[in-house]
Amino acid sequence: MDYDSSRGRYRKRPYRHDRRDESKQETVPQRLQRLILKIGDKINSNLQSDLESLVKVLIDEYNNHKDVILNTLKACITEIPTKTGVYATLTSLLNSNSYEFGVEIISTTCDAMEDALKNEKWTTVKLLMRYFASLVNSNTITPFSFLGMIDTFLGAIHEHNVRLERSDFFIYCVLSTLPWACEYLNEKASSELEKIYSAIEEYMNSRIQKMESLGKSPTLQSLQYYRDCDSPYEQVDYLESLWRQTVQLKAENWEVKVLPKTYKLFENISLMVVNGNLNQELRQFTLPPDSQNIKYMTPGTKFWIFDDSLINIENSNIHLPLTSSITRYILYDIAADTLNIFSINHKECTRFLLQYKDSFNSEYLDEINCNVYEAVMEVIFAEMLKLPSSDIKQIYYNTIVIDMCKGLMDKIPGVFGRTFRSLFNRFDLSEYGGLDVECIRRMTEFFSHHLNQTLYEYAQEVYNAFRSKTPPQEINVILEKINNYVSEKKENAASMDVDEQDLNPESVVLEIVVQSAMMVGSKSFSHILNVVESILTSLNVTNEAKDKTVRFVADFWKYNPQFLEIILDKLVNYRVVDPSNIITWILSDIILSDQYTHLYVWSILRNTLKKVVLRVQQIKAKLEYTKKSYKEQEEKAMVD
Repeated sequence: MDYDSSRGRYRKRPYRHDRRDESKQETVPQRLQRLILKIGDKINSNLQSDLESLVKVLIDEYNNHKDVILNTLKACITEIPTKTGVYATLTSLLNSNSYEFGVEIISTTCDAMEDALKNEKWTTVKLLMRYFASLVNSNTITPFSFLGMIDTFLGAIHEHNVRLERSDFFIYCVLSTLPWACEYLNEKASSELEKIYSAIEEYMNSRIQKMESLGKSPTLQSLQYYRDCDSPYEQVDYLESLWRQTVQLKAENWEVKVLPKTYKLFENISLMVVNGNLNQELRQFTLPPDSQNIKYMTPGTKFWIFDDSLINIENSNIHLPLTSSITRYILYDIAADTLNIFSINHKECTRFLLQYKDSFNSEYLDEINCNVYEAVMEVIFAEMLKLPSSDIKQIYYNTIVIDMCKGLMDKIPGVFGRTFRSLFNRFDLSEYGGLDVECIRRMTEFFSHHLNQTLYEYAQEVYNAFRSKTPPQEINVILEKINNYVSEKKENAASMDVDEQDLNPESVVLEIVVQSAMMVGSKSFSHILNVVESILTSLNVTNEAKDKTVRFVADFWKYNPQFLEIILDKLVNYRVVDPSNIITWILSDIILSDQYTHLYVWSILRNTLKKVVLRVQQIKAKLEYTKKSYKEQEEKAMVD
């Protein structure tokens, strides 16, 4: 799923504790921020006393530092997805000790929800819904107040001519929230929970038919991770996957054992809230009116590395629940949110991911023999390989993996090895095509960087797996292939048809000039820029000449694909050739016959298409500016 684009990449978070200043005297606001941030880092026997101590401190400092406390709580609730339940329990305790304090917290978080809906902060919307759901468990928010919010979100599916992207998103919000409150709702408001389930079931059943009528598919073929849509597992989108997990959750009587029930540490407080009428009410939220400019979280194709075919086999070394389990979704989604929210600070992200098991019911995870780090590693690679592009630069994911390997040397390297081998084994599958070529390219770059950072220290048996012959035998095989290749070239040269079109004087002159220019430009990067700007810009008058220029440049740099990529990029920038000429060359027989698997070809194509998109955006911006200026001049003329 897409994440909030509005999160500032260099924005300092309000709860950020600068460890470089630890030697200085800590101020009261800094201490309050640190205490709120650190609470619940580990779900253990000390959590109850830690929460009670923090509640006392916050109530004592409430009048003096109200804004600091409320802003820090809001930031933690909306930006630390691993501790949603902890902050809900903290809110319940504060509410039971100071009703006024509770009112302020609910008001602040409701303000945050309204702001998130207005400004398309969809991840914040999702996390706040889970926070409100967790408050239902401790009776801080009444079930019917919470259900009113759910009804508002479900109302989107009944809007007239609602866009599929809009209805899908709000259904996803509801489904992703239910695990945090479904047990309580099943016990206290089972009929209402059944109504919610039935409404979503009806929507999901009609969704496929609606897509077919619109000529759409739940998973675009171009964005599928494997070239055979049903192998090695059925490829479905995020919404369909979550719906199937919810169906399984209902079959298990709505029990969600993986989430820690921190509210049960204070069941007496929950009773006191009910008996003392200390319940809070949520506001009636209003969904933003639909617009073509609103970009919802689009449910892309769900990517599994450890799918059921690897878990169900005998002696499997994968320790994860089946993909139909709601536990799998919760582990996956919270890790994905953590990765994206903390993209501005990889060290902080690594800290949360290394403590990932401590954020859940560890007894239950041990009971089902679940290795949460396999889920984390699966999410890291799934986010890195997301199609058509990852949300964050690839180097970020590389860094997280390396940091995690260093942080838990006894656990993470083994998990990383299993993850990478599972993907590598699916690069090219004889039965069903294999992994998408763009994913293979990213995996190649990732592993190259990983080996470089680990000083090329990798298990020797992995390298040996590619050496089926002894070195002398390998050399003989290579020499034989070279000899056959040269002989074949000689035979082809003898019988080669002459391309009369390329022997006309203009073509010969153009080839000589281009090759000479490339030779001069090969001295340095500045030389090639001078050559492109001073010579080549005046040569290509016709589209045919541009096609030939691309081909001649590619022939000259065919043994240096990195420089070829740079040169073609500059030729497009200086308008020596057009993007269409690059694409024509890529789709030519010489490339499609035996070079289409080379990564540099796909890299050139990707960069070229990006430039096309950029040009379209620039033209649209100029057009809008011109229209606006013209309209202003007309209005001014009418006034005059």
